[in-house]
Formats: sequence, structure tokens, C-alpha cells
Amino acid sequence: MPDILVRRAAEGDIPRMIELLGYISALHCELRPDMFREAQKFDAAWLRKLFKTKDGAVFVAEAAPGQPIAGYLIAVIRQTAGHTVLLDHRTLWVEDLCSAPAPL
Repeated sequence: MPDILVRRAAEGDIPRMIELLGYISALHCELRPDMFREAQKFDAAWLRKLFKTKDGAVFVAEAAPGQPIAGYLIAVIRQTAGHTVLLDHRTLWVEDLCSAPAPL
């Protein structure tokens, strides 16, 4: 099994991330049409903004140097404050996780 390199995402990873997102979106719509509709969950501008914020992180996985990324993870920090029932806290939330389909 090859070594997998996990690193922070960069601007050049965005087109592949959007491509992978399209695959996942289509899969959701196919398997659960009662829950999902065709739509793009995020776009390049949203990713660029997230790359620069301290309220989240985007990581990608490379199976081999020079090959398209094999997957990504988008994590955001959610803050709860002044809630009626919940105590104030911060949570790391996995917003999106995707791996490329295995070749047949």
C-alpha cells in the first residue's frame, strides 16, 4: 500500500475538490433522492475564504506526488454562546469528507 500524504489544501487543489464534490453529490442524489437534490454544497470562493480563516481547516490526501488528490476533509470550528440549554463551547465540526472512488 502506498504512503498517503495528508497536507493543508492549497489554491491549486480547488478544481479537484469541486470535481470530487460533484461525485459525492451525484451519489447522494442517486442513493437517497428522498433527502438530497442536485446542488453544489460549496464553491471555489468559499474554499478560498476558508483557507484564510482561523475558524476552519481544509486538508487533502495525496496518494502519489503529481497525481490528483485522492480526497479531502473540511473542518470548521463552531462556537455556541448564550444558548438557552447548552453551555458555551467550541466544537470542531467535520463539514465535508470525501475520497475518490477506487478505480475498477
